[in-house]
Amino acid sequence: MALVPSSLIVYEFTIITYTISVYDTLMGGVAMELESIGKNIRKYRLMKKLRQEDLAEKAGLSINYVGAIERGEKVPSLETLLVIINALGVSADMILADVIETGYVVKDSSDRYRLGRKLLSVGYKALDNSNLAETSAAFQRELRNMVNETVALGVICGKEGVVVDTVRSEQAVCVYVQIGHHFPLHTAAPAKAILAFLPAAERSQLIDSIVFTKFNKNTITSKEAYLAELEKVRNSGTAFDLGEEISDLRCVAAPIFDSRSYPVAAIWVTGPESRLNSKKLQSIGSLVKETAGKISKYII
Repeated sequence: MALVPSSLIVYEFTIITYTISVYDTLMGGVAMELESIGKNIRKYRLMKKLRQEDLAEKAGLSINYVGAIERGEKVPSLETLLVIINALGVSADMILADVIETGYVVKDSSDRYRLGRKLLSVGYKALDNSNLAETSAAFQRELRNMVNETVALGVICGKEGVVVDTVRSEQAVCVYVQIGHHFPLHTAAPAKAILAFLPAAERSQLIDSIVFTKFNKNTITSKEAYLAELEKVRNSGTAFDLGEEISDLRCVAAPIFDSRSYPVAAIWVTGPESRLNSKKLQSIGSLVKETAGKISKYII
């Protein structure tokens, strides 16, 4: 019997929240297929008998920008897409139907969306030519074998973190983290590990975007407390999640750096609180940090 937190295994997200943040980051890789969004905006604008200037006025955008979106020359941000959809009075399904058909996302029986393997594969390619997941695989397995807990690899994409690879613990009771699961920046150990070492301006911008949602009594709920936490991470080189989203889950993470000392990803160990007490987490943290260092040597 496995300990499988439902929010980790079946966390589902709306197409707007995830796909737009992904293609904002990866637009060089998928823009040709995602340009259908602009075509659909034009299609429904014409059906509503709206001119470009009418839509621009309703959405508070420039006519030139609306035209560029419709021609596929510009990729709208999440906020802009939401404004356009509301201005048109249509559903997200209608604008994003072609994205679903191409397999970038999949839709379940409850009419909710989750990451499709096609988009995930683009995500891998977009990390850079160092093939992060492939490079890290052997080190992840080595770490898993040393600690006998689940090991995962993740990156920051937009305003949240995304799991890009995982090696599951072989114990009967374990935590399973699904590839494609996304995690909040203020609770997750990998997010803290990456943010702590980002350039100051980039870090500040991301922190300013965080909504400090309280999941339980362990959650960090203020910017000041979060900044103090990141300072600890910078000093130690490891980050912890002490049940800050899921109370009985524990994680310890370390950043993976490229050749310019930029934190491109994080590797972490996760398991149930019953096995990962404070002393054990500290011990495992040293191994996680060492493993991250090994991987970093191979990242260009």
